Amino acid sequence: MELWRRRGAVRILMLNYEYPPLGGGASPVTKSLSEELVKLRHSVDVVTMGFKGLKKIEEINEVNIYRVTDFRITVIFGLGKSKIINIS
Repeated sequence: MELWRRRGAVRILMLNYEYPPLGGGASPVTKSLSEELVKLRHSVDVVTMGFKGLKKIEEINEVNIYRVTDFRITVIFGLGKSKIINIS
């Protein structure tokens, strides 16, 4: 039976730009929090940015990790014109 189908279990979605092995600060906190929630019998999915050499979808310590394409969009304002550029 899937974890989230257990009585009292909640399906949780964590969103963080970085997730181990990348990043620092919020990255290990998100990992730790996700793993502790799984220990409490909840189902946790993490959506984070993809990076070369990392699997797009994987399960680590019963946490489902989805690494997606990074679309950074910056809006540049100048002289009455605005322009959207992708800087990935």
